[in-house]
Amino acid sequence: MRLATFVTVVCLTLGLVPAGRAGLIWDLEAVDAAGKGTHVSLDWPNPTDPDHDEISESMVVAEGILLNRSDDYLDPATTFQVYVQGDGGGGVAVYAGKWYQSGIWATEYERMSKDPTTGHEFEAGDRVRVTGLTLFYKGKTNINERHEEDPEYDVTIKLIAAGAGMPAPQFLPAVAECNTFDQTRATGAEHHQGQWCRFADVEMLSGTWAAGETIQISDNGVDTFDVLLSATGDFSAPAPTGRFSVTGIFDQEDDGSSPYTDGYRLWVKDAAAFGAPLTAVVAEPAAGAVLALGAAGLGARRRRRRG
Repeated sequence: MRLATFVTVVCLTLGLVPAGRAGLIWDLEAVDAAGKGTHVSLDWPNPTDPDHDEISESMVVAEGILLNRSDDYLDPATTFQVYVQGDGGGGVAVYAGKWYQSGIWATEYERMSKDPTTGHEFEAGDRVRVTGLTLFYKGKTNINERHEEDPEYDVTIKLIAAGAGMPAPQFLPAVAECNTFDQTRATGAEHHQGQWCRFADVEMLSGTWAAGETIQISDNGVDTFDVLLSATGDFSAPAPTGRFSVTGIFDQEDDGSSPYTDGYRLWVKDAAAFGAPLTAVVAEPAAGAVLALGAAGLGARRRRRRG
């Protein structure tokens, strides 16, 4: 009989890891030189690994702040996707799609949108804990059910604290840098992926101002960056003119072929995401966060006797 894998909670302090880079979510998004995810959990279940040869033993546990309700950005009839930003940096998308769960979609969407214990409907700013398998897709590592209807593959989202508050947005550097790829994630787009971010002083150069469309912004009139307008947001107000700031989720959806180093964008909820230009101040996540390292055995591992 197998013993359950223990969730290990550790305190990562300044000096043990680089400042602002402590935690599972940051680690989950590690990539190789071609932008492909390298986290070991992408290869689980693994029949040769006694700790991770079954579905339940192959799930990671990620804790952080929920950046959105799924229906703030996407049609609930087809897609569930939320982003969770870790205390020590990094953000991860949690995804499920009707295309892969057509027979149980309505039930699954409702299950993932509420805390299973209290029935609380998740809101942006809630602190949550997500348990599930990982899968690489178009440039980023997601947590999802591997497109299986079997409940054994279910992603679970649990409430830790309602209304904990949104993280301070990270002020993005020059547009040109946000289009660059750096495997180390010290700079460039990978540094910000999956997190709550803000361009401080840009203008709209082109694109269609309507829900579900993409506009192009620039800080110098030459270099451009895509801003995806959410499919369900209110964009009835006129498109912004002149210089403005804009806040949203820094995302990636590459074309799906190697190298996975393109397709970066800022995803915004509605017209209220745009405001007056600001003086940029770099806001990095705090170090020394207390983080959950999950059933993946990413903290202290306990070997189990097979029986």
